[in-house]
Amino acid sequence: MDKSSRPASHRPRSEFFEAYFSTEAEPFPLQFGIVTAFNPDGVVTPLAANLAADARLADQLRGAGLQHFRVTVGSRDGSHQEPGFGIA
Repeated sequence: MDKSSRPASHRPRSEFFEAYFSTEAEPFPLQFGIVTAFNPDGVVTPLAANLAADARLADQLRGAGLQHFRVTVGSRDGSHQEPGFGIA
C-alpha cells in the first residue's frame, strides 16, 4: 500500500515534523523512534486514561525486551507536551 492510499490516521501529521523532545537518557542512542500513548489520534483524553495507557505501553515495551527510555515530546514553544518513550 503506497502512502497516498493509507487511511488518514496512518499518515504522519504535519505537527510531527516540528516536534521537539527532551530526555535525560545517557548514553543517548544515535537512532531511535518516539512513541506515546497519550491522546491517541490527537484526541484529548482525560489524564487518568492517558496515565493508564502510558503504563500499559511501558509494560509492553519491557515485555518485548525493547531498549527504551523516557522522553517528553511536544511543541517547540512548550504549549503542548506529553510523556513518551524513545525506542532504540
